Amino acid sequence: RMPLHRRWWVNDPDCLLLREHNSRLSKIEVQTIATVSALSGGSRFISDHLPELSGERIEWLSRLLPLLPGSARALDWFERTYPKQLILALDGEIGKWHLVALLNWERAEHEHEFDLNDLGFEPGMAYHAFDFWNQRYHRIESRSPLAVSIPAHGVCLFALRPIRDRPQWIGDTFHISQGLVVSKWDIANDRLCVKIKPERRASGRVWLALPFELLWAKLDGKLINYDTVAEEIYAFAIDVNQEAELQVCWAEGGNGR
Repeated sequence: RMPLHRRWWVNDPDCLLLREHNSRLSKIEVQTIATVSALSGGSRFISDHLPELSGERIEWLSRLLPLLPGSARALDWFERTYPKQLILALDGEIGKWHLVALLNWERAEHEHEFDLNDLGFEPGMAYHAFDFWNQRYHRIESRSPLAVSIPAHGVCLFALRPIRDRPQWIGDTFHISQGLVVSKWDIANDRLCVKIKPERRASGRVWLALPFELLWAKLDGKLINYDTVAEEIYAFAIDVNQEAELQVCWAEGGNGR
């Protein structure tokens, strides 16, 4: 019913079950339900008693709010009973990107070939791919599909961005959109200024692609540490109270345009 969202009605993906007790849903199945519910673009209903939820499950719920601005498209709608590939195009302060969900409805683990050509992406391009639930970074090229192992009843949710010779937002743990928490993205000379606005108190991580040597990073004017997770890919631990400003500076001569 995703194509009918905001055309005939507002989608109702049913209640999201997050509780760990009195439920037969596994952790992986809860993530799958949360992903499909979020990508429907419709209403968000919670039937659990919130004070009884663990901090982890409350954090998962917070990542689904606010709602995504649109509904995903099933790429294999007429090929099988339950679509296994959902895609949603997004646009924000950091530019344009796509969310791609790969679903495994089977009772056993399945290895899926993540082929950009099958998803309709531009041939010959390389992409940054960030796995939301597993918090892993991948570089994908259209000529070499990525093999992804998806647990039984599980999901892999990727944010995909074409690789550019400039600073790029890769992913974050603040919101399932992987970028809509950014309210300001400003590059000037050898610095990048990013305003992160989840509009709640939260601790999370942010991943950036910086095609040059990183000198330092500051959060609200104070130096912070960072990790190098892949070539030119950096991860930052961020504590936010409604909003925060992340600044990074790179070596002189770097191409920040």
